[in-house]
Amino acid sequence: MLIDEFSQATGLDRPTADALVKDREVEGLCRPDGQVWGIFDDVLPTKEELRSLGLRVRDDYDPARHRS
Repeated sequence: MLIDEFSQATGLDRPTADALVKDREVEGLCRPDGQVWGIFDDVLPTKEELRSLGLRVRDDYDPARHRS
């Protein structure tokens, strides 16, 4: 899943979504220049997992809707 799509689905801003990948809170991919590209859709974090990190996540976020 592209990082922008994850950001939109969760309601998290892009810097926060990027930090989750860079801090290895979620599994994702970075380009050689270090820019976050995406998140593996088969291991998307749940709403509860993100909230346990102190993040405000959209009520309608459902990772199952975004898995391939």
